[in-house]
Order: sequence, then structure tokens, then C-alpha cells
Amino acid sequence: MYDAICIHGGHAPLEDLAYDPDLGRILAEADAVKKIIAPVCHGLAGLLSANLPGGRRLFEGRSLAAFSNEEEKLNGTAEYAPWLLQNMLTARGGKVDDVKAWAPHVIEDGNLLSGQNPASAGPLAEKVVFVLNSR
Repeated sequence: MYDAICIHGGHAPLEDLAYDPDLGRILAEADAVKKIIAPVCHGLAGLLSANLPGGRRLFEGRSLAAFSNEEEKLNGTAEYAPWLLQNMLTARGGKVDDVKAWAPHVIEDGNLLSGQNPASAGPLAEKVVFVLNSR
């Protein structure tokens, strides 16, 4: 059994986790019982695989911190990415809140804790531990 699901970044989630039906099922089951879901950076692409009953997206209407379009451009990877994460999350109903490029940024929306970029990994991990210890 597990208490939290962490999804790390890198461009791989854009290529596979965004379309993984097994991950989608696991995330939907975890969300239904309010387990912590904690993606960071490009790991938020994994949320795209998860739907709720009736076809609604798991994260629709929820606040998220994800790798921003600005960060993708500044990193020199925007032209090589299959799509821009911030655009896709927004198009599918997520409320992406970004801050200055490369600054740490973590958002908590219920059991969904998300981090914007690599600088957010540490603060996100600390938040996950804090929430788990508070339960």
C-alpha cells in the first residue's frame, strides 16, 4: 500500500505517461480516496491520462503548478517538445498558475500537490512529508 504518488519530470512523461491508461486508473483510484498525488515539472503530463467517471478530467478545475511555456522556451526545448505542457493542461481544464521562470513554486489543491520546475522538487517533497505527517 502507498500513501502518496510522486511523478517526476523530464520530457519522458510527455511521450508516455500522458497516454498511460494504467497510470490514469491508478491516479483516479488514488484521488477517489484522497491519497496524495504529487507531480513536479513535466511529471504533470501524467495527469492527462486520468479521467473521472463520466469522462471528466481528474484535474479539471484544479489549481496546478507545472513547467511553464516560458521555462520551456528559455530552456531551448520548446521547439523539440511534442506539445507545451502548460498549454495542454490549460486546454484540458487545469488552472495553471506559474511564477517567475525557474523560481520554486508549489501549489496545494486538496490532495493534489504540484511543483512547477526542478527548483520546486525539494519544496514539493517537504510539503508531501508535512501533509503525510499531519494525517
